Amino acid sequence: MKNFAAAFFDLDGTLVDNYTAIWRTFEESFLKFGFAPPTLEEVRRSVGGSVLMTAKKLLPGVSDSDVQRLCEYYMLANPKHVFDGLAELPGASALLGALKARGVRIACFTNKHTEAADAVLERLGLARFMERVCATTLNSPRKPDRNFGMAALESMGVSAGESLFVGDSPYDWKSAENVGAACALVATGADSELSLRASCPTAVGVYGNLAQLGRSLFGVEI
Repeated sequence: MKNFAAAFFDLDGTLVDNYTAIWRTFEESFLKFGFAPPTLEEVRRSVGGSVLMTAKKLLPGVSDSDVQRLCEYYMLANPKHVFDGLAELPGASALLGALKARGVRIACFTNKHTEAADAVLERLGLARFMERVCATTLNSPRKPDRNFGMAALESMGVSAGESLFVGDSPYDWKSAENVGAACALVATGADSELSLRASCPTAVGVYGNLAQLGRSLFGVEI
């Protein structure tokens, strides 16, 4: 069992369920620009890379400039929906609290835009565990860009070798790979344990939930 100095947690699908808010914001944005809105399940399967990447997956064949305009509207519309259906995923606050009590430094490392990430963490009481919130703007670097990962490490003053990235998707694993950090995954987002094991072969573990991860990697019961 390795002692990690810092843990960088993804947000959507890892610590929280915010899919309804994302879906309703896309629904409003699609209707605004004359597109048939996606279903909740379509959004759930597409989330992970960024608002722009999600929109491109949902709008194949639509020009980049049109997708950009739609996403700019999304950013304006999201605050009215950001708490729709919001829920902490089981074990999130318990695990974060247990790790902090053991001296593990914690950051949120997410492709979610900064304003929404901050709002969600505050609403659910998770902000108190975070030393840093490493989030994005519409067009800034994001997972799995190495520059984004390195900036997160530098913001915490830790090396990749003493850090664990925790997420729910191949984007999280690739982010860790790109900076040389360890990665653990939970199948609480859109990807199953089977698919995560297949697509993320060097992950230190793939777990069904945060409780399993905490028990296996940190020896904590939540």
